[in-house]
Amino acid sequence: MAAVMPGLMQKIIFLLSVVFLANPCFSQTGGEQIANPNLRNVPDPIGYVNDFAIVLDSLDRAYLETKLGDFDKQTTNQIVIIILDSDELTEENFDRYALYISNYWEVGTKEKNNGLTIVISPVLRRIRINTGLGTEKILTDEICKDVLQTIIVPEFKDGNYFEGLDQATDEFIRLWK
Repeated sequence: MAAVMPGLMQKIIFLLSVVFLANPCFSQTGGEQIANPNLRNVPDPIGYVNDFAIVLDSLDRAYLETKLGDFDKQTTNQIVIIILDSDELTEENFDRYALYISNYWEVGTKEKNNGLTIVISPVLRRIRINTGLGTEKILTDEICKDVLQTIIVPEFKDGNYFEGLDQATDEFIRLWK
């Protein structure tokens, strides 16, 4: 029996090691997930318009979806709208999450890095525009900031989410063709 125990103990120790090392709560990347639990709650993309908060009606979503899809087909440039509905997001982690989801969804083509995301949290009243490296050569941070401040924010303040997104995407498309 004494000879069997060391072999059994080795198997138990091995199995426990596998469980602990495979569990993301104990791995190095798992620590990042625990520090920011929202990084593991990334929804799958629905299309060009991802309204998880349901602030747009179905006709407005369909209109924007068609417009952004047509623009992608004509140019390969991709604009994706992400409207988040999460009470887990905070002022502190919104920007990080917005960048993470934009990268995670791989908006734009890999070769051109030509994606743009408009990430919105109605609950936090926060908006972030992220651009790929290929995109920011044309749609600079200054241009995105201007569109945000002069088009999106004024419309959103009046509760006009569709109008703000429609006008902003029109401006991005006009400048990016």
